[in-house]
Amino acid sequence: MTPASELRLPDDVIDAAIIWGVKLDYSDPTPETRSEFQRWLEADPRHAIAWTRIRSFKTTFSQLPPVLARNTLDSAQNKHR
Repeated sequence: MTPASELRLPDDVIDAAIIWGVKLDYSDPTPETRSEFQRWLEADPRHAIAWTRIRSFKTTFSQLPPVLARNTLDSAQNKHR
């Protein structure tokens, strides 16, 4: 069995974790947004793995200006439409 740290995750799961990270860290999330995030996190064990991986980058990227993070999120969301 492959350890969670080595599990290959689908791109859409990683993308969703990134989007959640930006929403939660670079905006003022509402209680509804936080509830939606919690539902997403619990919906699939891969979501928790992706979230843990994404959070490990937080220290590295915490120096980004919020406007850059928001612009990146907007760009990524527009590509998925």
